[in-house]
Amino acid sequence: MNRQRMLVIAMLVGSSVVLSGCLPEDDLSTDSHGLTGTSLGMVVDNATGKGTVFNADTNTVLGTVSGLGGLAPVSGDCTITADGRQAFFTHFNSSVTVADLTTTPPSLAGGDNPIGISNPGEDTALSPDQRFLLVCGGNQPAAISVIDVATQVQVSSFSLGTDCNSIDVCSNSSVLVTSFTANRVRRLALSKSGILTDTGESLTSAGGPMNVYCAPSAASGVVVQLVSRSVLSFKIPGLTAVSNRNIGSNGLSGAINHAGSRVYVRFDHGGEPIAWRVLRSVKQTFLSHFHV
Repeated sequence: MNRQRMLVIAMLVGSSVVLSGCLPEDDLSTDSHGLTGTSLGMVVDNATGKGTVFNADTNTVLGTVSGLGGLAPVSGDCTITADGRQAFFTHFNSSVTVADLTTTPPSLAGGDNPIGISNPGEDTALSPDQRFLLVCGGNQPAAISVIDVATQVQVSSFSLGTDCNSIDVCSNSSVLVTSFTANRVRRLALSKSGILTDTGESLTSAGGPMNVYCAPSAASGVVVQLVSRSVLSFKIPGLTAVSNRNIGSNGLSGAINHAGSRVYVRFDHGGEPIAWRVLRSVKQTFLSHFHV
């Protein structure tokens, strides 16, 4: 999500406790696969447990979705389908809640809702064909869940033997996952029937992987790191490290543009004086030399 839209979200929701936000999975980041017409966005507010849906083109709120469940004040991630019709939320309560974005205002979807999963539920990502939603559990060992979007049912799971705190699906159905406790990035493969297999490829993180992203070409990726305060780029397949760029602050999340030429990184300055924050933001807003 670009910086302008991050600022817009803060103004629209008017809260400092927003944890997760999402755009349709083909709007800016590598999760995207081609939305036409109005772009929708959504943020989940920890204070209320509600999801606020907004028009990302006009920066206007379209409505809120309540009844998302979860153990407030904890929300995990949200993902919107490329056609802008559905949104999926996690709340660390071993389930995924589905919202119907075609109604006015947006509402909870019918069918099996929430969807029971094999892990607490933190990070989410859609497959390139939009048929499957993949869900990682957090910082405790738990299997990755694969959900059939059409039936809203978990159809398979895969255990890494470690925790899984972030996940992304490449355009060729390679699946990138990170383990914060094991300090590693791994590559899996997703079959057309929604089955995950291990490619055996792995990469040691420079320290504290928070989120991993695949470039649109599926030939490279980046992992944003908390402990090492850096962003590590790598090649796919093979997960061969290319460059580890220091960002000077705790790395949290990011996005890669459609061209695969720029990486946008969100980071935490902690208690730094405002002057240092401004100086760092000028230097760190664009990371453009990862060859992704």
